[in-house]
Amino acid sequence: MSPTTAPAAPGRLGEPVDVTQLRAYLIALDGWLDARRAELAALDEAVRASEHPDDLTPDVALGLQLWQAIQTRYRRLLQVWDRGRVGVREREQLASLVWGRLDDEAWGGQAASGLSLPEACRMSDALTGQLRSRLQLDPAGTQAVGRLRDLRAGPAIAARVPARIQPRPRIRDDLIRHIRQRCVAPGARECTRQALQT
Repeated sequence: MSPTTAPAAPGRLGEPVDVTQLRAYLIALDGWLDARRAELAALDEAVRASEHPDDLTPDVALGLQLWQAIQTRYRRLLQVWDRGRVGVREREQLASLVWGRLDDEAWGGQAASGLSLPEACRMSDALTGQLRSRLQLDPAGTQAVGRLRDLRAGPAIAARVPARIQPRPRIRDDLIRHIRQRCVAPGARECTRQALQT
C-alpha cells in the first residue's frame, strides 16, 4: 500500500473556482478518500495486532473522524457541483465549501472543527504518517500484519506438529526473530513468502 497524499485544492475563498480545476480536484479527492479509508482500516488492524493497542487506538479514531468530516464536505461539493452545471453563484459557493470551515454539527464530530477542507486533508495525511511511523511500518508494512499475527500464533501451531518434523528450537527461534525483524523494521520490505513458509 502506497502512502496517500491529498490533492491540492483549487482557487481561494471569495473567488469563483475554475470549473476545470474543480472537476479534476473532485476526481482526485474521490480517489484519495477511498485510498485513505482503506489505509486507515489497515492501520487499525495493525494497531489491534500491536503490543500496546490502547496507546494508538485514539489516533485511529481521530483519523476516522477526520475522514468522515472530509467525506461529508465532499458529498456537499458534489451536490452543488451538479455534474458541472454551475454558474458564477455556484462557483462561489463551491469555493466557500472548499476553503470555508468544516461544520462539525453536520457529522457529529469535532476533529476538524475550525479547519478548511485542505487543512483537514493535510491533518489526515500527517496523522496517518505518524501512525505508520509509530507502528514502524513502511508504506507496504501494513501487509505484514497478518504475517505477524500468524507468527504470534506459531507456538500453538507448533504444538500440534509431530516432534519428529519440528525444527530444532534454536533454528526455529532464529528464523522467527529474523522474519519479525524483516516485518517491523523501519523501511523494511514485505516479508518473502518463501521465508514464511520455511
